[in-house]
Amino acid sequence: MQKVLITGAAGFVGHYLTDTLLEKYGVIGTDVATIKPNPKIDYFPGDILDKRFLANLVQKEKPDIIFHLAAKSQTWNRNVEEVFKINMLGTINLYESILEIRNGTDYNPKIFFISSSEVYGNTTDPKNITEDSPLFPAKFYSASKVASDRFSYSYSQNEKLNILILRPFTHTGPGQQKGFVVPDIASQIAELEKNPKSDKLLVGNLEPVRDYLDVRDVVEAYGAIIDKNWIPGDSYNICSGKGVQVKKILEILLQLANKKLIITEDPSKLRASDTPVYVGCNRKFSKLTGWKPKISLEQTLKDTLDFWRKQG
Repeated sequence: MQKVLITGAAGFVGHYLTDTLLEKYGVIGTDVATIKPNPKIDYFPGDILDKRFLANLVQKEKPDIIFHLAAKSQTWNRNVEEVFKINMLGTINLYESILEIRNGTDYNPKIFFISSSEVYGNTTDPKNITEDSPLFPAKFYSASKVASDRFSYSYSQNEKLNILILRPFTHTGPGQQKGFVVPDIASQIAELEKNPKSDKLLVGNLEPVRDYLDVRDVVEAYGAIIDKNWIPGDSYNICSGKGVQVKKILEILLQLANKKLIITEDPSKLRASDTPVYVGCNRKFSKLTGWKPKISLEQTLKDTLDFWRKQG
């Protein structure tokens, strides 16, 4: 059985990816969290900024496949140093650790670098973003992902590391932390349903159009590409190809709520660099893998709201 290492295994996507890959692979996880995220995996808590830790882990386990999810994922994060250290230097540390071990051997695992649609930023055709669309990052997070995305390409060319770059578009689902649009609205609705004295739902900008995916579809896409033939350094969008306005997200969640709520704009939820429209093209990825998203937006939102209802 092939062995897979997942960095960021204790995170939102890491949990789902672990569950998906356990069906076919032996899974090793690492993250800064000390609590083991899944009892069925070998888990090694540690920091990707600790190059020695990464080198020792890879040397000991020699995974056949690596999914590099570990990152500071809050797109609104303004701590520039923290974002760049974790997202860029953490990625470089992983690659350098593999090179250190590979020296004198033929060890060269498949590495899937999980980039982000955010790398496209203020690109030229935001209604049809392809892998060849120019990168114009508009946020500090986006810039850090562009840097690590392009470093991944450089390591695939200069050092011949077997790296593929995956660029998932906006994904959500049960378990995503507050701070993102869907869990922010869903968690408020769940709380307000239990509070007869309050009916005010706070929202930010409802105008942006995004390409939404369910996290469960995203990890299925990750699994679908493992055994395909691809060129190291290449990039693939993972997206639905459909745009949905945040206002539509709100409307669906309000229909699922069991009480009438008053919508109130919260200035603290407004972001200075919200791109109006952001829709990807998945043709390249679907042609290679046959993958298509299966879970409807309505199902994703229902499951997410039910998740928050169970949180007490």
